[in-house]
Amino acid sequence: MNLSTLIPALFFVAILGLPVSAEPLPKAITSAPCLKPPTIDGVFEVDEWRDAKVYDFDMEMLSLNPPGKANRACELRVMNSANALYIGFRVPDLKVNNSLDPLDFDLATLAFCRGKELVTGDDRKVIAPGLYADKHFVVPNKDGDDKKKDGRGAVVHSKGVYSFEWAIPLDSADTEDIQAKAGDTLRFNLAYFDSFKFDLKDTQAGSIFGGDLNKADTWGTLELAAKVEKDDGSAFKGPAWVSEFFKKQTGPAKRFRVEDSALMPNLNKPAVKALLSFTYRDTQGKEKEGKATAYF
Repeated sequence: MNLSTLIPALFFVAILGLPVSAEPLPKAITSAPCLKPPTIDGVFEVDEWRDAKVYDFDMEMLSLNPPGKANRACELRVMNSANALYIGFRVPDLKVNNSLDPLDFDLATLAFCRGKELVTGDDRKVIAPGLYADKHFVVPNKDGDDKKKDGRGAVVHSKGVYSFEWAIPLDSADTEDIQAKAGDTLRFNLAYFDSFKFDLKDTQAGSIFGGDLNKADTWGTLELAAKVEKDDGSAFKGPAWVSEFFKKQTGPAKRFRVEDSALMPNLNKPAVKALLSFTYRDTQGKEKEGKATAYF
């Protein structure tokens, strides 16, 4: 799925302006101190979000084809350590839409603004079923992929509800990330798109602060917890045993290097997806870099 071509069309929906619901999220919210990072797998375990500040609110969804409005009772959870921001978002949705051909997709976009107005490089994190993308604002209706992919995101659909989880580094060296520290106040918004199609047939879109993702004047703010320590960074890492497994290999398998790994959601048995790189020689004997995906 190429989000570089999909996102500009998505923001056509957003710029139409979504009215604020009767019981919206407060414009200024606070984050709670995080004592233990959550596992970013789209599953809200009982204890892993216990530290978070929880906000229950109504989000108004707008549809254009056919025209209509509807409220959804949503939940936002926020907490941070000295090095990471963790956001959980739950939204009711009876049907999973994850088709690429024809295009019919559900996704959520978390957007940040460093000043009063959006500028090129402002951070965006996109989650869809089976996909996480680290992006940034370029100009209205156009986002770009970050040169370096930072953070993690996952979503799971269960019993008519989507659960989204983000882990966002505060101390990333990437200038296309938020570049924040504990105690800072961030301007942000979060938009959800239900059954996005290019013809917008039965597509619904909503944002937690109303307005659109091209202008930050209606966005809310998030005050990060100040008196916090750095956590162990486990939310940004895959299972340690995957890397150890490949370090012990001999022969041709020794060439594999683990670039990333993550738990796979929505499976009856636990499974891990590992992204691997390796070197090989082509038909002319030149050394090349290869990529592979392994499942455990």
